[in-house]
Amino acid sequence: MLDPAAQDLPLGAAVEPPSVLGPLLESLALGTGLDQLLVLQASEQQMQPLAWRGLSAAAAAQLADVLAGTAAHVISVSTQVAAPAALRDVLAPAADSLFVTPLRTADGVPLGLLCAVTTGAAPLPGQQMALLQAQSSAMAGVLEALRSSAALEARCAALTEENWRLAATLDGTQFGTWEWNVQTGETRFNEAWAEFIGYRLEELQPTSIDTWTQHTHPDDLARSGAALEAHFAGQAPYYECEARMQHRDGSWVWVLDRGRVRTWTADGQPEWMYGVHQLITERKQREQALRDSEGRLARVSEVAGIGGWELDCATGQLQWSDMTYRIHGLSIGDMPSLDRAIEFYAPEARPVIQEAVRKCLDNGTPYDLELPFIQADGTRIWVRAVGQAEREHDRTTRLTGAFQDITTQVELKQQLAAEQARLVEHMRALERHQRELELSNQSLENFAYVASHDLSSPLLNMRSFSELLIQELGPNLEGRREHYVKYLLQSMDRMQSRIEGLLSISRVRSAALHQQRTSLDRLLDDVCDDLATQLDAAQAEIERQALPTAFCDPGLMGQVLQNLIENSLRYRGEQPPVIRITGGQDDTTVWLTVADNGRGFEAKHAQRIFRLFERLERGTEGSGLGLAVSRLVLERHGGSITADAEPGRGATFTLRWPVVPMG
Repeated sequence: MLDPAAQDLPLGAAVEPPSVLGPLLESLALGTGLDQLLVLQASEQQMQPLAWRGLSAAAAAQLADVLAGTAAHVISVSTQVAAPAALRDVLAPAADSLFVTPLRTADGVPLGLLCAVTTGAAPLPGQQMALLQAQSSAMAGVLEALRSSAALEARCAALTEENWRLAATLDGTQFGTWEWNVQTGETRFNEAWAEFIGYRLEELQPTSIDTWTQHTHPDDLARSGAALEAHFAGQAPYYECEARMQHRDGSWVWVLDRGRVRTWTADGQPEWMYGVHQLITERKQREQALRDSEGRLARVSEVAGIGGWELDCATGQLQWSDMTYRIHGLSIGDMPSLDRAIEFYAPEARPVIQEAVRKCLDNGTPYDLELPFIQADGTRIWVRAVGQAEREHDRTTRLTGAFQDITTQVELKQQLAAEQARLVEHMRALERHQRELELSNQSLENFAYVASHDLSSPLLNMRSFSELLIQELGPNLEGRREHYVKYLLQSMDRMQSRIEGLLSISRVRSAALHQQRTSLDRLLDDVCDDLATQLDAAQAEIERQALPTAFCDPGLMGQVLQNLIENSLRYRGEQPPVIRITGGQDDTTVWLTVADNGRGFEAKHAQRIFRLFERLERGTEGSGLGLAVSRLVLERHGGSITADAEPGRGATFTLRWPVVPMG
């Protein structure tokens, strides 16, 4: 029989004709007397001449073409047929017929034909027939050997090509290969296996199973051993394990180790095992990064109280994060049905969430709702429910969302709303009080104006008649009478001064505030000119530095400067007055200071001196209204005035108001 591998060779495959066929044809010609002989290799499509005698190459080819229609597998016994007329000119002149004998293997596989050109139509004699039969068997053996040899060569070529493709694939995919004799420990690795851990293969020689164990993490060797035992016991179709191997530089690389036992000993023990290593370090790093990210997300979710959920629309499967279970008050893993999950919402909230989910499913409309919620133990809380759709081909395939306990935030909002309501009511009350205060101030101003006007006329009459009385009595005003009259006149002067002070305050309160960009240097010049006589009389000295230009009402601010300078003159000490005036401004505030070397006062009176009709010393000139008016002017500018002093060391007044005018 033919080697089964030989059957893979096509019958018409081109092969080198064996040199032994020539001698066989010569001996056959000598024994039979037949001069024209031809050996053909047959196939379903053609007849290929392999050897011939007494024929030209062209005649052999023509004869093969004629016989191509009669395949070797059709001819089962020797047959004698008439020679085709078309070949008479290339055959022997007396050729009348062709004797064709099939060439087959012992089990009947067709190999080709042996063809002899004969003369006459009579059958061949028995001796010629026997010799042809014997030689055909020998030639069939030659062809069978020829086909077996060709098939072996083809198989070797195929295996070589297959090995080349396998090597190219392993090289392209960066696989390391290993072969391990489980019984002896003999182990072979390829170059890529060694490169995974930073070596050349020659540096690891001689290799054995210890080469693997010495470079593998001890923790992973235990798992590898368990996986091998499962494979050896038939519990797993192949061995697979992810393991860490130590690189030459000291780092650890990850490999996917896979293999299978290919041969077993006679007593059923694993013998040769073959497998590959695949480098998976980057994949493991990505997996670790993903685990780290998921861990951070879980921690953030825990801190923020945010849970996640997902609904597969095709299967109806609902998935929750651990925090979502906690918000519901359920044990982790106690997954409710979708209908039961909706029932956790407060009755008044269920239609809202159901409608939102329906729209999200129907057309992908996302939702973000704050709704009342009832936990498994009956506790009422508030939750924020967020959902969005994943859609394919205009159909929602998945819903994903977030779930958060916002009870604290809602309670804070409610408290804030209540506080805001109380604040609004308080503001309204303040507005009412403000209106009432404005009406009261207006009434006081009207009263002050009317009172001062009504008091001024009688007071003027009293003074006029008092002066007339003094003139008429003349020399008769002596002693106590003169003292009484003088006291009366002084009282009327003080009364007049206070009336004028009230009028001044009334005018300051009611006058429109005309703020404009004003040179404070020029304003001080005008005030000093108005007070020149008083300054000269007191031998006062004004020390000053450049003052800024600022927005203010020049009339009212000039009155303040005049009040402060007059105050310094009024309360001067034993030395001639020295009045120092400085100022400046920054991005927000303008300031002026007026300091003197006068008698000063105790620090405890720093607020008292700004009250109406307040004077720290009796018997001094003035109404006690100048500082009160000054404070009112600064307040109308949105500013302030303060005082700092020590007895016998003078006083310093500081004025401050905004750079940007009020209103």
